[in-house]
Amino acid sequence: MPIQKLLKIYIPRALIAAAVYCIAVVIFLSRENYQSIWILFLGNVLYMLSITVIVYLTYHAHLFKESPVTSAISGHILSLTGAALSVILSLLLYFLYDLIIRGSHGETLQNAPAGFAANSTHGMLFVLVMLAAFGNTVAGFFAALFTSFDVSKKTN
Repeated sequence: MPIQKLLKIYIPRALIAAAVYCIAVVIFLSRENYQSIWILFLGNVLYMLSITVIVYLTYHAHLFKESPVTSAISGHILSLTGAALSVILSLLLYFLYDLIIRGSHGETLQNAPAGFAANSTHGMLFVLVMLAAFGNTVAGFFAALFTSFDVSKKTN
């Protein structure tokens, strides 16, 4: 795949999906409560919906018009690119939030298990990275696969 196609088609669309996911990350970080981790899963659902809309609109813009398999593969590339960008943006948001908002209070989350204790942010970083990487990848693959085959079936 030429790098120009990646930069022109996939990066902007993947950045939109990653930004939609990061809305949930900002809300989760602002609540500072481990029991609010469901918000990150809601972010995965928002990511899945954004990938669905992007694949649907891209297919109707005649950019993925070849076959359902080609459209699904393009959707998977979009999903992987978006998951990588969401990991980068989630880590950036976490560190910015840690430096600017929280400052040096030292507490990570209230009501957290031992792995998320006050002086251990590794547990929270692990959850942020895993949900951004694997959660978004699985959600995006699901959305891309079913959207590309459903859209191609309706147009043929």
